[in-house]
Amino acid sequence: MKRNFILLCLLLASCALFAKKKENLNLDKSEAKSYKAYIKKGDEQFKKIAPAEKAQALSYYLKAYMIDSTSASLNYKIGEAYLVSPFEKAQCLRYFRQSVAADRSTANSQAWLRLANAYQLNLEFDSAITWYEKYRAYKTGQRISRRERRAINKKFDKRVKECKAGIANLEQPREVFIDNFERINSPEEEYNTTMSPDWSTLAYTKAIYVKSKKRVESAQSVFKDPDGNWSTPDPLFDGEDRGNYSVVDMGNNDLFLYDGSKPNKIFHYVYKKDNWKKDRKFKWNKRRFVKKITFSSDSSKVYFSTYAKAAWGKVSYDIYVATLKRKNNKNGTKWNKAVPLPGYVNSPDYNEISPELHNDTTLYFASNGHNSMGGYDIFRSRYKNGIWGRPENLGYPINTPFDDTFYTLTSRDNKAFISSNRDGGRGYTDVYMLTYILPKDLALNFEPPVSLLGDGLLGGFDTAKAAEMDSSFITLLKGIIMNEDSVPLRAQIELADNGLQQVIATFESDSIGDYRVKLPGGVNYGVSVSAPGYLFHSENFNLPEQTEYREIQKNIVLKRIAIGKNVIMKNIFFETAKADLSVESQIELNNLIKLLQDNPTLCLEIGGHTDNKGSRAYNTRLSQARAESVVAYLVEHGIKPERLTSKGYAFDRPIADNKTEAGRQENRRTEFLVTQF
Repeated sequence: MKRNFILLCLLLASCALFAKKKENLNLDKSEAKSYKAYIKKGDEQFKKIAPAEKAQALSYYLKAYMIDSTSASLNYKIGEAYLVSPFEKAQCLRYFRQSVAADRSTANSQAWLRLANAYQLNLEFDSAITWYEKYRAYKTGQRISRRERRAINKKFDKRVKECKAGIANLEQPREVFIDNFERINSPEEEYNTTMSPDWSTLAYTKAIYVKSKKRVESAQSVFKDPDGNWSTPDPLFDGEDRGNYSVVDMGNNDLFLYDGSKPNKIFHYVYKKDNWKKDRKFKWNKRRFVKKITFSSDSSKVYFSTYAKAAWGKVSYDIYVATLKRKNNKNGTKWNKAVPLPGYVNSPDYNEISPELHNDTTLYFASNGHNSMGGYDIFRSRYKNGIWGRPENLGYPINTPFDDTFYTLTSRDNKAFISSNRDGGRGYTDVYMLTYILPKDLALNFEPPVSLLGDGLLGGFDTAKAAEMDSSFITLLKGIIMNEDSVPLRAQIELADNGLQQVIATFESDSIGDYRVKLPGGVNYGVSVSAPGYLFHSENFNLPEQTEYREIQKNIVLKRIAIGKNVIMKNIFFETAKADLSVESQIELNNLIKLLQDNPTLCLEIGGHTDNKGSRAYNTRLSQARAESVVAYLVEHGIKPERLTSKGYAFDRPIADNKTEAGRQENRRTEFLVTQF
């Protein structure tokens, strides 16, 4: 009897606690009234169709949250509102996490799914997998049909696959800067860019919601003035909003325009007498919904994405190609029936959109299938021997778990555009400009030498972060390392910051002697190349703080160790008009010490050289004193003095024209000469 009484008391207590939580009885009457009113207004706002109005629910929910933050239901609603908001989408993670913490019961299982999705959006893929699997286990543990169980497993197999793709892509990020093209982006949607070949005009599509329900697209453009500044965005056609229009391709004086009111036709326009004139229409799409087309180089093929309805009623978008049948300006251009690309390009049950053809051999497109990281990712397929290859993910940070679409090439090798609703934008979908640190094709295939990135070569450069620059301030040093017989060598390359007196990266050239070194600006670099049996070679690059992207081709010849061979040490520096070694010389001197230690029979003459400014007597004394300073440093660090001699040559052995400052700088140098081996 006593036991039953205790159980009854516990049951009544738990019911009271639940009622208190449900009815917010911990609030006074005024607070409870405000709390319920804010949630009601938020719910009403969240039911609206336009994303901007839907997201306004967030302000009401957060006001309720300030009154009581313990509700699992309220935290869930705040997370949902963040997901549809134009800004700070990733904030949803905090609130879904709090929702699950407040109520871990299966009644709140939908929050488990949202929590998994939030972890995925925040690139926390391992945690996302954990919660996806937890939710899957719960759903498949219910009494459901075999067909439903298969559908659930298929769905979550895809989610887990996305997370694993994300983990792999994060391990090898692409070398690219991603900048929000702020001039055109707004709290609305901007996407589907097309840059004219001369980079004077950028056209794009802008979407807005009219009267909260109807979504309308318009063709917009910005122009670059002679000073390089972009104009204020305007409708493409003489300041007039032409309705549901979208630019799909553009040259310097022509463009292809999607007209959603005709219905769904593509028209060709040409620019004549300061205005766009309609030229002809294209019928190959047969009234299908088409927003992006791309032509082969000879205009004989057109690729586009459109929907197809499966037998079971599901609609998905695939990429099609239509071939030119005949061209007749009077009756219009005739095309053969469009056919879909192979099934391994068009993923079953998922969408492929926004195709972009490059050089007839590479097709870029967006897909939420294949090995997407989540949402739409950008892929490419290569055409070889008459066959389209399997799609390759362009990788992070080009792709994210958000929707990344409309990859658009430009006439500049290291520039491209994408459209994305990733976190940190200015609206629901923004236009971003990509600046590849390497040319596009090279960057997407680039496999860095061992420890190139790991040793901090790009220290201070976060390629995953948007860089506030018009181009990547990077110098790419590249070339072939070979011996005097032009045979490629696998050599060790040491990159040093002379100012900090630190070696910041050490790596090897590949088996054919190829090397590539990325050098951010604002550093005095020393580059030393060495191989067993050879004298080392050094280079110096003192790059200014802001260097535009450029490439330096530097083939390096290593000399075998032999009597009479000499090497210019390009990272030996002295105080102006003095023989005092500067601190920036330390790493180069240490490399010379290592050479002498590794080859104990090696003897050297250290030679000092000057330009022709000043008298012969002055330059002879200066060059001799500088050579002696190097010898003194070597002796101080353990090299026997009998292995070393010094000689000041003044300006008797120039290697460049003393009539120019650049030539004089080359002539001011320190060399070593092999005298015994």
